[in-house]
Amino acid sequence: ALFAAIEFGIQPIFYHDASGAPLYAPYPLHIAIPAMMIGHLTIAGLAEMIVSAGVVAYLQRAEPSLLRTTAPGAISSDPGAASSEAPGGWRTTRPLWAALAILMILTPLGILAAGSAWGEWSPEDFTNQASRSQIAAASGSHLPPAQAPAGLRRLASFWTAPMPRYAPPFLKSETFGYMLSAVSGTGLIILVFLFAGWVSDR
Repeated sequence: ALFAAIEFGIQPIFYHDASGAPLYAPYPLHIAIPAMMIGHLTIAGLAEMIVSAGVVAYLQRAEPSLLRTTAPGAISSDPGAASSEAPGGWRTTRPLWAALAILMILTPLGILAAGSAWGEWSPEDFTNQASRSQIAAASGSHLPPAQAPAGLRRLASFWTAPMPRYAPPFLKSETFGYMLSAVSGTGLIILVFLFAGWVSDR
């Protein structure tokens, strides 16, 4: 989040027109960094800490052998512990997968509650009054420019995400679209790692 904020914040320094108006991201570092970091160091950071600690605590009780394979000394001082207890199969990890599935569905709720992800604005957001109010509220009460920066307008259609704004346009429910995007993205990551594991085993 910090590096993303720096990327946003340095753009007005390097990319501006002859009058000094930013061509892309409109906010400097002293606005971009707090806007990105406050949310990530509080709500998002705490949520990730709780989820990570919960997963490790669950594995310590239900399937410690999965932890021993990557951190033998953290679980047991017995060097033979990892080899004496093979990781379990689908039955033993099924509750973990169910918990992760629930988390996938709940993931987009933070973005829905915030209204939008900071910095992920379309040219139309700069002229829409409701969107402008959301941008200003998340940017220390600093209003965005009245018009979208010229570079942003020019390049906005150059690359479109597979699910723009985390919600496919063919779905009528934005909430369901956000959840579908979270499940799809996480599902693709899981499939990549399962495939990598399968290749490694072979």
